Amino acid sequence: MKLAQSIAQPTHHSFQHKLEGLKDKLKIYEEKLAWKMKFYRGVIHESASSELKHAEVMVLRAMVDGLKQEVAELEQKLHDVRV
Repeated sequence: MKLAQSIAQPTHHSFQHKLEGLKDKLKIYEEKLAWKMKFYRGVIHESASSELKHAEVMVLRAMVDGLKQEVAELEQKLHDVRV
């Protein structure tokens, strides 16, 4: 019975473990974005290299934003489990 309950109900420990993993990923992607932003000067039209760099920055920004949102949602769930 305990196994069925642990599968059905996420535990504090599982939320905490996932949260730590997400925060690690967030840190990595924030560092990558910061590195790309050092050399980012916007899009120079008709420059394939510039447009590729722009696309990379936009993808990294989306990754960081998504991870931040996921971390916030998981922190809220973790708070709800504690209460």
